[in-house]
Order: sequence, then structure tokens, then C-alpha cells
Amino acid sequence: EIEHRRSPDCRYMRWIGDRNNGREMIYCPDRYDGMIQVHNGGFLSLITVSLDPNGSRVIKNQLHRIGESGLFAMTEMVQKDNDYIEHHPELAPPVLSYREVAGAASTCIEMDRGADLFKAYRLGRQSICLDDHLNLPTELQLWNAEGELMEHFVYSHYAVNIGLTAA
Repeated sequence: EIEHRRSPDCRYMRWIGDRNNGREMIYCPDRYDGMIQVHNGGFLSLITVSLDPNGSRVIKNQLHRIGESGLFAMTEMVQKDNDYIEHHPELAPPVLSYREVAGAASTCIEMDRGADLFKAYRLGRQSICLDDHLNLPTELQLWNAEGELMEHFVYSHYAVNIGLTAA
């Protein structure tokens, strides 16, 4: 689960499922001396750890830094890719499909990033699905050049502009 505010820029994540269930993280570059605040669920929730967002403990085995997480960063990444593909007609055109994702009728766009794009982004192919009514992402999948799935995100239960304060 992730919540992301653009102004001020803040990200809150809560882990669900079997691995790290209950862990919470908040990152606001302008607060907490720029550090990531993390605590586990259960009895360990009383202990909060501050982590350097550029430190090896945070970025080890990660494709993205914390500042690249969330809906806004993902949208910007996809837009950059689309702009690149539009200016390079030699690349294969996107393939459209339609399916239900997380209960929402969605239009899916699959793009082969091509050799030039692969050099810039480390990935070979991407698929993004957009909710046909909200026009917001419902799914994002990214594969490397060898065809291995690197990332798979499903977006659902949107709540936008709900009036949250900094508190």
C-alpha cells in the first residue's frame, strides 16, 4: 500500500502480505532531516529506524530509489518513454489490448522499448493498463531485455484529493 502527496512531496508505504507484513515507512525529503523513517509491525513497532535514502541498506537490490516511487514518478517515467517512442518511428508501435484489472475495465498498452531505449532504461518491454473511467493506472509490468519480469504493480482503491493535511 502506498500513499503519495505531491506537495509537500511525501510517500507513505505499508507492507501487506506475508513478507514484512505491518512494516511502515514514511519519506518526506523536507522532514526528518531527509531521512526515511521505518518501523516494523507488532511489538517491534515501538522502534523507529532512520535510514539514509541513498545508503546501501536502502538501495541494495532495488531498481528505483525512494524518490522514484509512487504514482507521480511512475507516470513521468512512462511519459518519457512514450515521448522517446514517438520520436523514433523505427521502434515497434505500441500494442493495445483490453481487459479487467483489479475489477476495473482497462486499456492496456504494451511497448517494446527497443535496443536504444534499453540502454537508457535497463528494461526491454513494458505494459501499462489504464482504468477506462478514471484514466489512472491499474497495472504496470516491466521486463528486462532477457524477458524476465522485473516489476509488477497493481493499482486499486484510488482516493484522490481527499483533503489530507500534513498532520
